[in-house]
Amino acid sequence: MDKGGNHLLQGSGEVNWRRGRFGSNKADVGMVVSARSAAACAWKACKCAGSKYELLAGVWYGMRPRVLASACRLPDSAGDSTESTDLQPSMARGSGKRKVVIIGAQFAGKRVKEMLPRAQFDVTLIDAKDYFEFTPGVLRCLVEPEHFSAITVTHSPDVMLGRAVAIKPADGGPQDNNEVLLADGSTVQYDYLVIATGSSYISPIKAQSQTSQSSVSTLKERRSEIACAAQELKEASSVVVVGGGAVGVELAAEVAAAYKGQKLVKLITSRPRLLDHMPKSASDFAESWFSQHGVEEAGAGGNKKAQSVSTSSGRTLSAELVYNCTGYSSFSTQLYESLLLSQPLDTANDKEDRLAIATRQGIPVCDTLQVEGYPNIFVCGDAMKTQYDKTAYTADQSAMIVAKNIAVSTKGGILQTYPQSIVGRGRSLLVAQCISLHRNSGIFQFNNLVVNGYVASLSKASIEWISMRVASGQYIPTQLWLLTESLMTQLGGFMFCTSS
Repeated sequence: MDKGGNHLLQGSGEVNWRRGRFGSNKADVGMVVSARSAAACAWKACKCAGSKYELLAGVWYGMRPRVLASACRLPDSAGDSTESTDLQPSMARGSGKRKVVIIGAQFAGKRVKEMLPRAQFDVTLIDAKDYFEFTPGVLRCLVEPEHFSAITVTHSPDVMLGRAVAIKPADGGPQDNNEVLLADGSTVQYDYLVIATGSSYISPIKAQSQTSQSSVSTLKERRSEIACAAQELKEASSVVVVGGGAVGVELAAEVAAAYKGQKLVKLITSRPRLLDHMPKSASDFAESWFSQHGVEEAGAGGNKKAQSVSTSSGRTLSAELVYNCTGYSSFSTQLYESLLLSQPLDTANDKEDRLAIATRQGIPVCDTLQVEGYPNIFVCGDAMKTQYDKTAYTADQSAMIVAKNIAVSTKGGILQTYPQSIVGRGRSLLVAQCISLHRNSGIFQFNNLVVNGYVASLSKASIEWISMRVASGQYIPTQLWLLTESLMTQLGGFMFCTSS
């Protein structure tokens, strides 16, 4: 992720897979696209979706043959796929609904739950917080703490509150059930497990209480944490932000614009340029904006003490407040370690190497997003190791693959791969990012296309607005977001494409 403002799209292709396809084979799809009117295609889409909630999306797919073909996700046209592995004995001999446990109720976890058919699965969504937070909006709260209410919502009653501390796969002996152990000592059984715990970051960008292993974080605690951080920033006369990525750039911009002329703001990066993961035009615009707002830039060295930073030129910059925005770490290390303990490894170093990867980059997964050695355990969102940026968009796309694979694996079908099954062979996953430079400016990226200025800031505000309504379960915003994301994904496969 770069959750500090790196989100453009959410939603997912929920309607794409309710039954997997519109006909029994590829020819059926061709018949629908070529021989039926747009209205007939829409009706066909809605029948397959099996729910009135897909009506609007059905109309869209009926009018867009390219999107329709993608929605059907046929293995020979949508991308690479893999045969599903045999179910574990505890699942194979069970009857009725399969038990799916999802750990984490943010972007990815919520999306998986929404996509799984209730008729087939008994889904338990567990979260260590009693609220949903739109993380990209947190940086604004440091200069406008009253904004916190606009980016948070209390979880619905169907979310189980608890902190998962260990995973106990069935071993065919005394441990005959797959279980998730919670901090309070209780357990939850599962047939399929989804790890969507996100990533950790420095406080207050991510909740400090998330590092606790004993209790559930509350909205009241988080509000207090944000208020204290905002007051600390308000009282500081000088601020140093370390990190020239999306989080560091957004934070420095919020402080510089909100306290223009009142605080000395310095932005330190060890990279050749700001936002070096984006096209150079984005970097040039950010540097110009900072120059106009009096932000001092410098290259960072290795010394990042609490109240000072050593630059590459040998200078030591001191400030009353220093924010280290140099990166995130996985928040799933403890869960992954419990899995490694139940799995024979070649050496102790092998375990340490895997844990180190999980801490720095996320849990290693196969291209079907399964944990190696555990065909019924999946990872999606920030918690997984991936070559793509960790954003809300990629979190939703990975969640879509996980949900489809869980549904398919119960029938021994073909598993989808990430991201090939989304964009097709030979295409890259859409690179979509939106970074705000306070209220009236920003940077929007769509693959190699960069749009700077007010339009980008308006896009960021719109994303926040609709994301919170999707999180609250509002029907119309959710359907519009699903349609928008599907369209953007299709266009992103061939427009302004980045090199693979």
